[in-house]
Amino acid sequence: MTTSSLVTCAPGFETHLKNELEMYSISAEPVADGLLVTYGSLSPRYPMMANNRLCFPRRIVFRPQEHACHDSSRLAQNICDFFCNAIQDESIFEPWPIVVDALRPGLLSAKKMHLVKTSILSRLKKAVSRVAKLGFFTHCLSVGPHRGLYVFFADQFRVYLGRSFWSGGQTRMRMQKGAPSRSFLKLEEAYRIFGKAPRCGEHVLDLGAAPGGWSYSAAQRQARVIAVDNGSLKAGAKNHLLITHVKQDAYHYHRIDSRKVDWLLCDLVDQPHQVLDLLTHWLKNHSCRHFIANLKFGHSDPIDLLMRIHDPAVGPGRFGFNYQARHLYHDRQEITVLGELIRPMWNRA
Repeated sequence: MTTSSLVTCAPGFETHLKNELEMYSISAEPVADGLLVTYGSLSPRYPMMANNRLCFPRRIVFRPQEHACHDSSRLAQNICDFFCNAIQDESIFEPWPIVVDALRPGLLSAKKMHLVKTSILSRLKKAVSRVAKLGFFTHCLSVGPHRGLYVFFADQFRVYLGRSFWSGGQTRMRMQKGAPSRSFLKLEEAYRIFGKAPRCGEHVLDLGAAPGGWSYSAAQRQARVIAVDNGSLKAGAKNHLLITHVKQDAYHYHRIDSRKVDWLLCDLVDQPHQVLDLLTHWLKNHSCRHFIANLKFGHSDPIDLLMRIHDPAVGPGRFGFNYQARHLYHDRQEITVLGELIRPMWNRA
């Protein structure tokens, strides 16, 4: 049977996701930890998806079909039949993704995951050999819409199948030896979603740097980093040849040094609206070409934050920045905002 779109998020953030979707007049209800069902039509052509404006969703599966999964062999055949029926009027000549996903870690054992993937591929090769050769299994989807085959296990007995799906790009990252803190993971994940990262020789300003996770990440890419924080840098960031530690308050630093930088990084343990005010100062003067800022909403309403970020009168878009706001895999009570100046007037002078 066919149901409405499925939307996943980090467990515990269902209410925030529901409220965010309501900003765009999309009704949704939680049906499990980390899973919502939408009501009414939803498609990748919605502006907030086309512009990558969604924050809390991790994956959206459009118009999925629900199937029972008591028998693995029968399920594999149902998946094959679903896909073959869905592509009857299509011509496929490009590689396409196959995603086998589960609502929570451990729902599918590694053995069962391997069995499901092997069975799917075996049946597809027999049914549509040429098309099957173009399919590839992946779990790390780039930001945006995708068209392929999505197999989503809601529990041990229910699986949803979709042909079209959207990804927010959230991915678990691997900790690196020498990184001073887990905040390193957030920045690495943000780079992946952004599709960009500091390059050799670029200038990076890290506001609220201590203990140095973000500075270390940029320096590992051979960028030159100014790390601003009254606190101390630790582990791999301490005494790094490419990191200059300036013991200053981040809110007053711009009064001392107003040079433009390639990247502005900001991870301050402050009220999110204060951090946004600081970010606005740098953006309105085009003092950076790229920015990544982490907003810790804690007791604040994250929807209010998103409304301010998306407000054309005060948000990053007003200053000529193309931006995204995302609740990362490694974020907790936080939103990470990232953007790039799209006006061709930026220079370091």
